[in-house]
Amino acid sequence: MNYEKKCDMIRNDPVTCVRYFEHRLKCLWEILSAPCGPFHGYELEDKYVRVEFQVRGSPHIHALLWLKNAPKYDKNNPESIGKCIEFIDKLISVNSKPTEFSEELINLQRHKHSHTCKKH
Repeated sequence: MNYEKKCDMIRNDPVTCVRYFEHRLKCLWEILSAPCGPFHGYELEDKYVRVEFQVRGSPHIHALLWLKNAPKYDKNNPESIGKCIEFIDKLISVNSKPTEFSEELINLQRHKHSHTCKKH
């Protein structure tokens, strides 16, 4: 299905799209809150979520997550910096060897300015 057809379907049935989005978001929070989830023993303590809608009508979120017992950053304490680096390295990884798939992902992450970027 091409991009225009997908956009038309989203615009023509926004209720179904939002219900599906809410269902997927609920599943995401269940995964992130699970003891065996991706945070490896750091319990999800709190979250701030902002839902936005793109021009074609599809929703997406921006979220900040707080994890219980996560190390606190203190720029004057080298030990706290080391603990933060270790914590981040435990949860985030990158593949330094580019693949065809990673190149596609990089292209999707590039920002293209639109008229909304220059609002006053």
